[in-house]
Amino acid sequence: MGDETVIESSWIDPDQFGKIFEAHFNALYLFCQRRVGRASAEDVAGEVFVRAFEQRRRYDLGRSSARPWLYGIALNIIRNEARRQDRQSRAVNRVASELYVSRCSLEENLIDQIGTRQELTDVIAALDGLKDAELEVLLLYVWERLSYEEIALVVDVPVGTVRSRIHHARRHLAALSQQRDDAELLTQRCKGSEHGPGSVHY
Repeated sequence: MGDETVIESSWIDPDQFGKIFEAHFNALYLFCQRRVGRASAEDVAGEVFVRAFEQRRRYDLGRSSARPWLYGIALNIIRNEARRQDRQSRAVNRVASELYVSRCSLEENLIDQIGTRQELTDVIAALDGLKDAELEVLLLYVWERLSYEEIALVVDVPVGTVRSRIHHARRHLAALSQQRDDAELLTQRCKGSEHGPGSVHY
């Protein structure tokens, strides 16, 4: 039985909506935790399901999974809260710190692995350099493993816009990674020239 069938049945029997909660709460909670922190995640996730229940008659029954719909509600709540408290910069630092702690890797070799304090600083700088809209779709793609089509439903933009935002975010992070690699190579060459043949003396 797909989510659309459960939601439709909840129009007559509201208790049926509990199945949607059971099926998706854990994923929603983790998504919210990554965006707003552990202290606020449960409240936000709970608010998502309250709003979803209230809006269940407006659900598109042509969609078998309610997950993108629920993420869309969550993003709206998070965006409103961020605007109200001006917490965007702190959210970016939380995201980067969590990447460091869990040794997560951004897919497609954007950043192979975050394992040092300097790399953590680089990631914070990189994420801070992304526009909010680009950061949102990147995290939905990497962490939640949603397809481009599902992300388009979540953020309510065309699929082409999702592709463009992810492409730009990849280029931004890849460029940062390349700059870091170039700096490390230059440092190694400088160190090697201090003691090796052909050293340059001033």
